Amino acid sequence: MPEHVEGSDGVYVVDTLMFGIEEQTAAFVIDADRPVVVDTGLESDAGRVVEAVDEIGIDREDIEYVIVTHVHLDHAGGVGTVAEAFPNATVVVHDRGVKYLTDERSADRLVEKVHEAVGSLADAYGGIETVDPGRVVGVSPPDSLDLGDRTVELVKAEGHAPHHFALYEDASRSLFVVDEGCAYIDGRELPTTPPPDFDLETTLESFERFEGYDVDALLYGHYGVNHDGGDAVSRHREALTDWVEEIRTADEEHDGTDDIISAVVGNHPEAASDGVTRQVMERDVRGVLGYLDAT
Repeated sequence: MPEHVEGSDGVYVVDTLMFGIEEQTAAFVIDADRPVVVDTGLESDAGRVVEAVDEIGIDREDIEYVIVTHVHLDHAGGVGTVAEAFPNATVVVHDRGVKYLTDERSADRLVEKVHEAVGSLADAYGGIETVDPGRVVGVSPPDSLDLGDRTVELVKAEGHAPHHFALYEDASRSLFVVDEGCAYIDGRELPTTPPPDFDLETTLESFERFEGYDVDALLYGHYGVNHDGGDAVSRHREALTDWVEEIRTADEEHDGTDDIISAVVGNHPEAASDGVTRQVMERDVRGVLGYLDAT
């Protein structure tokens, strides 16, 4: 069942149950005059997004937009299924992501790259079914969408990936940070820095933009809602900076990626005690190391 965001005007969180795990990856629905779906989950999970729209009570033909915040498979893999289910919807994606949703060859290259990166999880990540190019609109934030009773701003936020953007929904003062430098897992505010595209300076610029909004709630791709609003943005900025500096220090003190990862993970035994969290932490260390190597 989709979860209504407390205090919001028709904003819902949808648990896509990625890999069968609860509260790992979210999609969203905005029940506006012109309703919107935000992100789709993996190809195998897209049906849950469609079911959520049904459960909320929105007619499938009334969905105005399917917004894809970025073209990573855990957020965009189900776009073909979702677009088919909502036949009147326009798919909105960053200009840099259009080809991955509309051109089969580009989509195949994206999937191949992901499968190479995730190894044994390749089958679980699945693929992506392309969409009729006539239904896809590319945007270059800042931009906005008129939903009738409210506006959704598309906020430039490219530190996670050059095809990523955030959203600000003005009726509820909800900021969808999605994957931009932060996560919210089990009530913990965490930095997130996955390879290959993480960039510290670009992410900090995004946080500066976020702090310019009147925010009651942050909504995360991983996972859910933080009602501490703007204060949480400031904490995320500080945590991200500290995380990068911690890895920079480990990089200076240790030789080899494995030793660096072991040193950093060893500094966080409570977080690393969970297998999934440890894998994410190791991935994020690699993301920072890639950023440091490039700067």
